[in-house]
Amino acid sequence: MKWLREAAIQYHEAANAWLENALLRLAFPHLVDKKNAEKDYQFAFDWCLKEAEQNSAEAYLCLGILYKFGKGVEQNDQRAFECFSEADQLGERYCELDFIISLNLGIFYAQGKGVKQDIDRAKTSL
Repeated sequence: MKWLREAAIQYHEAANAWLENALLRLAFPHLVDKKNAEKDYQFAFDWCLKEAEQNSAEAYLCLGILYKFGKGVEQNDQRAFECFSEADQLGERYCELDFIISLNLGIFYAQGKGVKQDIDRAKTSL
């Protein structure tokens, strides 16, 4: 995991592909590898958006994943970062999500995607 995390921060293509696959399988296991899943991702996005209004850390985490990889919505790093940040603020009640949220925030800070690059904050998150 340490190698994978470091590789993803440095834009290693295979590490980023593995991370994308792992996050999508975690959040939407029934949609990964399904043909023509875009409509289902759009449904998941709409559902998560509605759930996020109830201050659900899980919904914000899933929205962040969908925005990050452009599944069901146009890819948007800034919006993904905002969703992961919101999940982080709400996540104290959901400690099992903390690792996934922190990993994503750390990568965003390290890569400077969706947020100004900040290596110190990246290290703190990771």
